[in-house]
Amino acid sequence: MTLSGGYTKEAKMTTEAYTYLKEKIAEALQNNYVFFVGAGISIPSGLPDFQSVSEKLIITVSQGEVGADDASFLSKNLRPEVVYQIGIDELGLGVLLSMEVLEGGEPNAYHFLLAEVLRRGGFVFTTNVDGLIEKACRQIGLCPGQDFNICFGQSGDEDFKDYVTCIETGERLKPCIFKLHGSIDVGDPRRKYESIQFALRQVGKGLFEPRRKILEYFHQNFVFWFLGYSCRDDFSVFPAFITSRSEKSTYWCEYDTGPLAVSLLESGRPRWELEQEENKSLEQERNIGLININHLLSVRGKSYKFKVDLGKLLETRLYADIGIKFELSSCKISPDMLSLNEWAREVPEWERYLFVSRLFEEALRWDKAIEFCEKATRLASAEQFTVRRRLADIYYKEATPEASEAAIKLYQQCVDSLDAGRARASLKTSIANVLRRRGGKWLDKALEKAAEAIKEFESSTTELERETDLEYARCLNVYGLSLYSKGQYAEARRYFESSIRIKSRLGDVDGVAESENAFSMALTQEGRSLLATGRKDQAEAKFLEAIEHARSAVEARRYIGNRRGYAMNCRNLAWPYSELVKMSDKEKDRREYFIKARDGYRAGISAWMRITPPPPTEVITFTNILVALYNDFCRLIDAQEEKEKWALEGLQAYRRVLEDPKLQDTAQSETRSPTAQQNLHQMQELFLEIGLSDEAKEAGEILKQFKKSS
Repeated sequence: MTLSGGYTKEAKMTTEAYTYLKEKIAEALQNNYVFFVGAGISIPSGLPDFQSVSEKLIITVSQGEVGADDASFLSKNLRPEVVYQIGIDELGLGVLLSMEVLEGGEPNAYHFLLAEVLRRGGFVFTTNVDGLIEKACRQIGLCPGQDFNICFGQSGDEDFKDYVTCIETGERLKPCIFKLHGSIDVGDPRRKYESIQFALRQVGKGLFEPRRKILEYFHQNFVFWFLGYSCRDDFSVFPAFITSRSEKSTYWCEYDTGPLAVSLLESGRPRWELEQEENKSLEQERNIGLININHLLSVRGKSYKFKVDLGKLLETRLYADIGIKFELSSCKISPDMLSLNEWAREVPEWERYLFVSRLFEEALRWDKAIEFCEKATRLASAEQFTVRRRLADIYYKEATPEASEAAIKLYQQCVDSLDAGRARASLKTSIANVLRRRGGKWLDKALEKAAEAIKEFESSTTELERETDLEYARCLNVYGLSLYSKGQYAEARRYFESSIRIKSRLGDVDGVAESENAFSMALTQEGRSLLATGRKDQAEAKFLEAIEHARSAVEARRYIGNRRGYAMNCRNLAWPYSELVKMSDKEKDRREYFIKARDGYRAGISAWMRITPPPPTEVITFTNILVALYNDFCRLIDAQEEKEKWALEGLQAYRRVLEDPKLQDTAQSETRSPTAQQNLHQMQELFLEIGLSDEAKEAGEILKQFKKSS
């Protein structure tokens, strides 16, 4: 089969196609290529994928309080690692008993291929915690520790640290299985899930540094094969790939039971496909796995895709043809969650409700989160402080006017139940932030409450304690935001800097991003104030500095997979670019800033749309800001063709809104400027100005629809 430079060349399994695949597998074995494998390789052994385990965990722990539909929703919208982290936080290590279902099974053809990779001196990375690769190795006569290493996080990651040392000193690298999310330790029952628990602590913060260094080193220096990997782990592995570029080739196996298909992706194709997926209309579902895969392929050299049931092909033909001998055992059915069920029956009912509430809260389903938290409130008579604060946190995140009022009331009840101290200070911080977000007449009260919180922190803790206290760092950030809301930008930045210092020292990546984002907002507003008084050069410097802080926040949120934070930070990265568009005298610079502002707002919309269900208020807010940018840019340029292009882009954005009833309702009721109505009115004038009367008429018709129920 001849491979062209096109995207996909479908083919029946001709002699040429099969020969090509066989040669590439043999080449990988001969040249110590790296194999990166996910849960898909263990499914043929009878093991469930991690999402299925997560769903069973939710149903079992809730003892039937969460139905199948809701459990399916949660397992699809929350990473399994997040579900487990919340479970451990709320209920303890008993939730790890569910891992029993991953202790069964026998190695399949994939595992024996990986064993052969290790036997010949190669390397394997896996996100799986089962022991089937190691079992396959033992069955072909390989001895762990002697013939190959296993790094899975022993003794506080000492095994990964030792391997980093080997890389840095230039020692010969021993074949190794790198188990990035830990491993079930079958050797010591007392420590069976210890490394998994260790890895779960890092959820949302990226990989531990030694693991990240090893993955980045191999990613940059080796050819990679990917098998059974979904590329949906935004929270850990995926960020390490996209932040380390490589010119090495990539072979991606996509499971498919149809005829073998091979494709060579031409230069730029992954980036094009990525943009096509991200730029789908708002009502279309985006394939997150496909987006991430193309992100990954776009930072590497040549990329090859195979659509094939590789496991079956290995078993029936490939192994014999490349000279590998092995014996497959019949698959052992994994045990059920009997131990977990027995443990869960002993968990107090109110604690189970809090666990479920936290899951829905994380999935942004405020109604369900509140429902289960209120159930916990009614049952936990001795734990009223805990459940009230949790319910207040949910209302705080929901952020509607009604929810904000409820949050303040509950936080105040918690404050009144405590004597002076750190816990009271933390609660006052939350009250201050709710008041700040309400704006207007509440801003003075927010600043006052944040100042009270700082004073109470300082009177109840030592300076050394505060330097290692993330709650105090949050308090500093909220006080800075309160100052920012009152227009005291320079003073606000001092508190943001102090907050960043503490969070950085403690490794709080998400917290640092939060403060960097706030820092950027303050700089942007300073720039706007300077520009309003004619100090153009100083304003430009502030905008450019704001961009650097916002970019740090965006990259950090992308790195750890915080999509909500990433979306908000994309907007605040685009904001100073939008200001530069309006103030720039040079046409070339203006166009460059415009594209960067547009990309930021569009990236934010895309991130919101990747949340299920997408939050309509945020989608509309970002859409309105984006269309306002198009309108402003059209007023600043002379080229007729460009005016048409960007005006039509804005019109298309509102066409998409009309296709979704929730988005349309939100666009009709949203009063924050710029509104959809304001944008459409300007758009009408713009279309008439450039001679597009039909489009002007359409913009007017959409405007009428938005006014009907507003």
